[in-house]
Amino acid sequence: MRHMLLALLAVGLLTTPAVAQSRTMVARVTQVDLSAAPDVTIGVSVSDADSNPVTGLALRDFVVTEDGRSVGVTSTGAGNAPISAALVIDRSGSMEEVGKMVGAQEAARAFIDQLRPADSAALIAFDTHVEQLQAFTADTAALRKAVRQLEPNGSTALYDSIVAGVTALKGVAGRRALIVLTDGQDRVSTDDASPASTYTLEQAIEAARASGLAVQVIGLGARNTADSRVGIDEVVLRQIADQTGGQYIYAPDAEDLMTLYRTLANTLQHEYQLSYVSPRAADDLAVRDIRVTIRGAAPAIVPPVAPQPVEQGASWLIPVLVLLGLALLATPLLLRRRVRDLPPTPRAATGATRALVEPDYVRRSSQVSAASGRPQFCDQCGSALHPGMGRCEVCGSDVLSV
Repeated sequence: MRHMLLALLAVGLLTTPAVAQSRTMVARVTQVDLSAAPDVTIGVSVSDADSNPVTGLALRDFVVTEDGRSVGVTSTGAGNAPISAALVIDRSGSMEEVGKMVGAQEAARAFIDQLRPADSAALIAFDTHVEQLQAFTADTAALRKAVRQLEPNGSTALYDSIVAGVTALKGVAGRRALIVLTDGQDRVSTDDASPASTYTLEQAIEAARASGLAVQVIGLGARNTADSRVGIDEVVLRQIADQTGGQYIYAPDAEDLMTLYRTLANTLQHEYQLSYVSPRAADDLAVRDIRVTIRGAAPAIVPPVAPQPVEQGASWLIPVLVLLGLALLATPLLLRRRVRDLPPTPRAATGATRALVEPDYVRRSSQVSAASGRPQFCDQCGSALHPGMGRCEVCGSDVLSV
């Protein structure tokens, strides 16, 4: 049985005394892994104002608190953990305009080219429907082949694509990333504002939060326009990113996509993995408030991020199965006792009932007995008698041979 454990993480603008005057650093919690609780592992992205990864930070530079209590970070690593990235790309009809689809394909290939041997990626495309063109693989040739299959058509089922990306990443171990590119709004067409997705915006966000995933969202196209053909809904795209702990990145045209995807790949590969032992019990399902800062820094306003599911043993299932098994074993005995306890019933009134509970060979024996003029039913309980039996099989009374 699956339970969800809500973890609220902190992200914000952070500075350290050593670099406060030279640069501003942005720290973002991208993933929290509570699967081995009370051992907790957190993925933290640290970049400068130009979005370049900040490297060289040590254990002493990080401060982690849980529910306001400081916890000691036991280990850290930067750039060592393999990455599994789900690339979710819009291929709706509007992507055929002004080179959007070509730009998206080039950007995806740029991301694939930066994969390390231990990294893997999957490609998911969406229009009216969602399709996984390539499952997770480290085979870059297979990934490039899948990218070539992207062809614009149909509506924009954005929310369904997020849920599909979350589903694809379930069960994937290690550092996971979900990157979504769209140029439009979740609607059937420019003339029909009905949602193209079967999932709602709230359900898509909750799916990502429940899996501990920060969604990186790239909006491609015109902003601040009422033209749904070329415009993006930045309010919705920011909501998806902010409420899952990810980033919203605006790309005014397709030429910017390749740089964005390369930067994302570089940032993901230089994330810090912080580990600590939680003061809570492993089965504590209450809300946690986990915050990460760089020592000596003053964090900015922090939005909530990333609930994390915890697999719980189905301890309730065993007693239920035992009780069900006992009930199944007892049913024939109870039915037999019930039949024996029934009072004698007139023969004419029992025909329909006998047809429901008696086996075929008993019904046939009753018909044979009737044809031969011999007794058909027990005088005590009215049950049909088997030819040649001197005792009723139901109530046990002695009867004349039939």
